[in-house]
Amino acid sequence: WTSANHLLNNIENYTLLVLENSQLNGPQVDLLEDYIKDGGIVFMSERILNNNGDVAGVNYYKRTVSNWNATIIYEDPKFGFAIGEKINSYENPHVEDDFVPGPGDENATNFVRIAEFDDDGTTSIAKWNYGSGEVYYFSDFDTDYFNGNFQYEVKLALVPYLYGVCTGINFNITADKIVRIERFPIYQNDIVKMVVYLWD
Repeated sequence: WTSANHLLNNIENYTLLVLENSQLNGPQVDLLEDYIKDGGIVFMSERILNNNGDVAGVNYYKRTVSNWNATIIYEDPKFGFAIGEKINSYENPHVEDDFVPGPGDENATNFVRIAEFDDDGTTSIAKWNYGSGEVYYFSDFDTDYFNGNFQYEVKLALVPYLYGVCTGINFNITADKIVRIERFPIYQNDIVKMVVYLWD
């Protein structure tokens, strides 16, 4: 997408969003929250808002410190992280379950802190429910995992949400033509790129 507005105006086309450093404003947050409340799933990271504020029933705190270590404090079944393992995030904003909802606001439920920063105990990785949807927050996707590959663990956590169907393709060609077709099917629980060339 060319902008956050373009994505959010077409948000109903998706069951899963992965947002990195989105820096959303108020109206964009409203669209995202409606999507989550209606059952959407969001993995988000870094500076999700332009400034401190609330998003999806939690408070987001922007800060500029970098390269802090964090410790896994909860073994989420979607990840291979074990309690006590260390990660190091380049960006270190955080979310906390200290949002006080006003009239008409919805609050997060089932908030779980998966990792906390060693320096001040704030949340590095968390998950929660908002309405019928689910949210995972990471202070940064660009994170070193001392016991493995952090990005690989996040990818594995996304797999259960990915599904798709490759439909048949019908076409006619003449002998002097070449056709290239690309599809992105799911194969062995992974997204693969399938390219077919036909020529005569």
